[in-house]
Amino acid sequence: VIAALDVGTSKVTCFIAERNSQGELAIVGIGQDTAEGLKAGTVTDMGAAVKSIGTAVHRAEVMADTRVRELF
Repeated sequence: VIAALDVGTSKVTCFIAERNSQGELAIVGIGQDTAEGLKAGTVTDMGAAVKSIGTAVHRAEVMADTRVRELF
């Protein structure tokens, strides 16, 4: 399982992928939340930023039916 996080100014997106039998990556989960506590690439409210990231990751985990252990 490979998980990646895209933190933008308006939303946070988490992608979860797995390798298929041919060795190619297949997206198995995507989760999004509004980007709270972030402004112009700077964390302005750590608690709100953590909550937004956590929500996006959780939604991707639910879709993929797996748990993220590392995030890139």
